[in-house]
Amino acid sequence: MYNCGCVDCKNNASQLNLSIGDSFKQLLNVGKNAFKRLHEIGTYKPEDLKNEKVYQDLINQTFDVFNFAISDNDMPNEMRTALQEDAFLFGGLKTHAQLFEASKLLLDDNGNLKPFRQLSNEFDKLNSSYNKNYLEAEYEFAVSSSQMAAKWSEFSNNDRYYLQYRTAGDNRVREEHAALSGITLPKDDPFWSSYTPPNGWNCRCTVVEVLKDKYPLSDSVKSITAGEKATTQIGKEGKNRLEIFRFNPGADKKLFPPLHPNNKIAGAKAATPIILTMFSEKPDFKNTKKELITRLVKGKVQVKRKELNKPITFTSKGIGDAVNKPHEFIADKNKMLLNIDKVLKKATYLGSEPDYKKNPMVKQIHVFEIDIKGVRTFLINRELTTGEIHFYSVSDGEMVIKDIKK
Repeated sequence: MYNCGCVDCKNNASQLNLSIGDSFKQLLNVGKNAFKRLHEIGTYKPEDLKNEKVYQDLINQTFDVFNFAISDNDMPNEMRTALQEDAFLFGGLKTHAQLFEASKLLLDDNGNLKPFRQLSNEFDKLNSSYNKNYLEAEYEFAVSSSQMAAKWSEFSNNDRYYLQYRTAGDNRVREEHAALSGITLPKDDPFWSSYTPPNGWNCRCTVVEVLKDKYPLSDSVKSITAGEKATTQIGKEGKNRLEIFRFNPGADKKLFPPLHPNNKIAGAKAATPIILTMFSEKPDFKNTKKELITRLVKGKVQVKRKELNKPITFTSKGIGDAVNKPHEFIADKNKMLLNIDKVLKKATYLGSEPDYKKNPMVKQIHVFEIDIKGVRTFLINRELTTGEIHFYSVSDGEMVIKDIKK
């Protein structure tokens, strides 16, 4: 499903390199537990997704992986929430797909449940396929898709600008995608509805905004024809394998292709409302942000620490980043944020380091440490070149403390 036929896909088909190590390893363990539980029950139906904790864990862990991709981009809250909902739905339908496939292996020809030892190798293969190999391709797509959605939200509606399709410009670019390079059209041209990148698995193409006076306008009909060719690959079954990529992540507010095969698995229609209800019952990102912004930003709350020359203050952007940031225990992390001003007063100060995002407006970052259910968690605060110190984000990743100076 994830091999588009390009050289990169062929080279990576046997073993894909994992991008965010521990999260992938955890997901394999959760997947293994899900298959064990499936065997214990001896059957599967979509309703089990809301009743079995280990199935819910698999959905949530999958969502957290994709949320890493989303949270790395600045975008309006409405866009971010829509992409998160789509990521959760995709993770839910992915969980449904693998459980449905595994359930077909449970019974022998006489209708009796096979011993687990007889199924363990088959389950391991499914787990590796769905939660290792497929996941890597999906994660890379989520990175590109969320980046494109963030850019789309920033593109101007001013008629002084066009949008232009660009490739990575190296010898790895697919011939069909190279044919799209330089296509320059208005933002409202129908071409962008179907052929905004990413246009396939491992696609590295992008779209940029350009002044219309500097570039000639492309022919829309010819551009659409080229887009159709770039997203056409007829498989052995006679179906176009690449047609699913004809969507616009930013305009459609979708992280993954709406026509992905997971959406067509038997039972997916019944599973969809169950999964969306589960998302609505997750920690309420929107209300948490609203409550914090009202109390901390509008209330102009300040946190004083003897280690800092100025008090820590709060901004809407910082609150938004912190609430949306993935964490191994995301519900507990957001519960902690409701009292972030009190937490910062008692947190352990680790020191300062250069801004890892290299923002020219940031002099340095100040890092505090707390514990959330046994997980080291870091509270990141930005000291601007103006001297102000703003609460910025939360992380359970070690990369933010590598250059700490007391």
